[in-house]
Amino acid sequence: MKNFKRIFFIIGLGAFLWSSCTEDIPVREESPAADPESMQVYFPNSQKYKYELPPTVFEVDIDLKREKSAKAATVKIIVTSDLTGVFTVPETVSFAAGDSTAKLTITFDTLEQFKPYQISFKIEDQYINPYIVNPDGTSDFNLYVEQNDFLPVGDGKGQFYDSFTLASVADVSITYSKKKDAYRIGNPYSLALLEEAGWGNWIGGPTSENIEIQITKEGKVTWEFWYIGLNYQGVSGYPIKAYFPSFRTKDDVALDDLSGKIMDNLYELHPHFYVDGLGSFGTKYPVFISLPGGPNLNELLAE
Repeated sequence: MKNFKRIFFIIGLGAFLWSSCTEDIPVREESPAADPESMQVYFPNSQKYKYELPPTVFEVDIDLKREKSAKAATVKIIVTSDLTGVFTVPETVSFAAGDSTAKLTITFDTLEQFKPYQISFKIEDQYINPYIVNPDGTSDFNLYVEQNDFLPVGDGKGQFYDSFTLASVADVSITYSKKKDAYRIGNPYSLALLEEAGWGNWIGGPTSENIEIQITKEGKVTWEFWYIGLNYQGVSGYPIKAYFPSFRTKDDVALDDLSGKIMDNLYELHPHFYVDGLGSFGTKYPVFISLPGGPNLNELLAE
């Protein structure tokens, strides 16, 4: 009799546990299916997202593309972040029948010069397939706009050579701001140049998109610091900086005079290459900047 009671107890316990388990299993709702008629609209990877504009320009055009272009269509745009309120983004953008590209014109108010402004927006979900990663673009877009009076010097073409970092001369853009009395050297540390120089896993540190320098009437060159795109021994958080010596420490003020004019439109800088918290590579590696109209650095350095 005891054995029968034990059997019934085990059967009852098993039924209770089975019931408890089945009740606790959550029911997963199916994800909504992608619209098979979706045009697959996207912002192409080639679309520029950072703009530096003169204070007389108050709009930028953003390209959109679509994979299915047979029919005319209107696509809704949704602003996802706008902390400044200076931008106006159209609620829709239209594609003509047969066209795979359309333009979204973003307008904005007069901006405080030298200050970047940002806005983020996206394509409404019904016009995309959220389950597919598009290698050609994205459904979200972050736009950065800065107004300033930096204008090209001459033809805007110069050269840059950093004897510490680079193995060859970089062709760069040169612009000048009368308001700041400063020059900008554009994008001197491209990934291709860093790879060519053989830096390996050191590559990946922050990179200054522009180097900003001031040139005195006496031909002396000053700046604060810039990033060269390298982390010391590849360790994140230890970027190498190119300091103006006395900006890093007043003890180095005597080294400031090493940077200045060599000849017309040619300048030699001696940054203090330094890793904050670790130490110095010194100031013995010169950086040469040839402004528009200056000598060809490739020929000069080959001598």
